[in-house]
Amino acid sequence: MMSGLKINHNFYTQYLNKTDYWYGVHILYLPDQLEKYKDVPTPPKEVIYEWSGTPETETKCYWKYKANVSDKDKLEFHRLTFSSAVYKLNQTKTIKEALNTIAWGNLRAVMYASMLGTVIPCLIIPVCLRDGKTVGKLVTKLVVLTDEGYEYKRYKHIFRYLAFYGLEVVGGCLTIGLTIVLTCSLALFTKKKRALHDYAAFSVVADELHSVYYKDEQEEEMYRIKSNQDLSTIGQINNVSVSGSVDNN
Repeated sequence: MMSGLKINHNFYTQYLNKTDYWYGVHILYLPDQLEKYKDVPTPPKEVIYEWSGTPETETKCYWKYKANVSDKDKLEFHRLTFSSAVYKLNQTKTIKEALNTIAWGNLRAVMYASMLGTVIPCLIIPVCLRDGKTVGKLVTKLVVLTDEGYEYKRYKHIFRYLAFYGLEVVGGCLTIGLTIVLTCSLALFTKKKRALHDYAAFSVVADELHSVYYKDEQEEEMYRIKSNQDLSTIGQINNVSVSGSVDNN
């Protein structure tokens, strides 16, 4: 008996407590000579087994290959019956609970590992550095600002990291990478290049060398007042210069 058929046979007779006769009738499609069952399945086009003698009881029965059955037919029959047994096994309550436990365990392991792998570069370093940059932003000369264009406070990086971890990491695990594809698409193809966690944390990433930004609204207002004063002073100087030129003429 092939190993696949042996596993199939053990599943029905040991795990489901079916008899050999039940297995012969329902799985090997042998005729119900003892007339025990009304739910006899319809056999496939090709049945490769037959009873070896007349079954005496449900436990005293044997089967054998029919004559002239090819190895290909045997292999195909065993493959189908084994696949059917595996499918039925996976539908049982015990196996479903075990598979769910394994799946959630793997998911937790991935989330814990990703947290350990991202918390230092994406949270601790930005919070500790004065300008709140990651190593990558230090190298590429990028800066994180609020969506209004002001400096991003260091404590806000905690919320930004939680948004990143929740949407991209946990969300990516739960949606099989869908949120990761979405955030990459937003970062690559939208005008402001904002990822999902930028929208959630009200942040935007800008080119530090080619951007003008302020600490807060107060600093921006002071800069505008000073600029207006400077422009007024320059205008007065120009007026004086023009008046002096006219008088000299």
